Order: sequence, then C-alpha cells, then structure tokens
Amino acid sequence: MSDTLARTVQDAQGFPLLVREACHDLRTPLATAYGFARTLERIGGLDDQQQRYLRFIVASCEEQTRLIDAVATLARRSCGTLASKPEPISLGQAASDAAADVEQRLGDGRCVALLSSDDAALVLADEEHAASALATLAEAALRLDPSLREVGMERRGTTLHLGPVSQEAIDQLAAADGRDVRVVAAHALLQLSNVTIHAHDLQLVVAFAPAST
Repeated sequence: MSDTLARTVQDAQGFPLLVREACHDLRTPLATAYGFARTLERIGGLDDQQQRYLRFIVASCEEQTRLIDAVATLARRSCGTLASKPEPISLGQAASDAAADVEQRLGDGRCVALLSSDDAALVLADEEHAASALATLAEAALRLDPSLREVGMERRGTTLHLGPVSQEAIDQLAAADGRDVRVVAAHALLQLSNVTIHAHDLQLVVAFAPAST
C-alpha cells in the first residue's frame, strides 16, 4: 500500500471518499459482466441447465449492484454529499412502486401485499429515495424471514406498517446501524426526509411527515 493511500485509509474524513470512489470503480467491471450476461439471454440457444446458470449470474450481478449502491450511499452520507429533495408525494404510489420493485428483484413468487385503511396521503419525501428505500426494507423482510412468501405493507395515513415478520428479522430491519448494509442505507435515505422508523409488535413502522396542504 502506498504512503498516500495508507494516509487516506487512516484519515477519518478521507476514508469515506476512498470508499465512494472504489464503489464507482467497481461498477465498471460489474456492468460489463451484467451486460454480456444479458446479451447471452437475448441471443438464446442455451439448454435448460445453461439458462438456469445464466439466471444465477444475472441475479448475482443485480444483487452486487444493489450492495455497491448501498455502500456508496453510506459513504456519501459520511462525506456529507448525500443530497435529498423532499417534496409532496403520494405515499400510496411510493408503496406501489416499492412493491413492484420487490417482485422484479426476487422473481420467485415472493411479493409485497399492499393494504390500506384510508385514502392516499401526501407526504414530504424524496420520491426516488422513498420508493427505493421502501423496496429495500420490504425485500429485506422477505430475505431475513425465509418462512414468508409475502409481506404486508399497510398504509395508515402518513405511516406504513411492514410485516409482521419474525423477531430476528424485525430486530435487523429496525437497526439504523445494524449489520445489514442495505437496510442501513435504506434508513439513511429515509432519514434525509425526516422519516422515523421503529419496531412495534413485529412490524416495522415507517412514519413520514405530512405534506403541507
């Protein structure tokens, strides 16, 4: 390790910058692998076993991309460059977009069951961050609790209730500084819009600020 790199790693402010740049560099070879895998899908001509292996490669590339995005999000937060543009958005639409994203990510029949006890509410949040973070939390709920085939996402006013899930799963979902980097990054994105998250009765409660009317 060069002296310059060593000093960067040891520097509390420099290290997040290094991680952010590393995430950027990692995306290039990963995008190449993903692109060629998708090309093989389009070309076709593979037998069933080869197609199965190719699906594993594509899914792994997509998962690695989400992991890199999560690490980059946390690095940007440490650097103070993680920006947010809160605006009035439909919480119902954000939940619907998140549910569709989860179904596409998993592709194995597991899904989010959307529930609502009232009319659509407008909340103050960054639209892209909200949908992405909610999808990450819902996907994590299914991943952390393998017994589930679907997880409920119920909207109550300006609050979303995700679950119920196992105690082990809820403990990880509610941890803003836990060991699941994707969950931690989702917390970071929502916190930028002053969204609060806590556990209650094996459900994750995600509370948004109401939009001004």
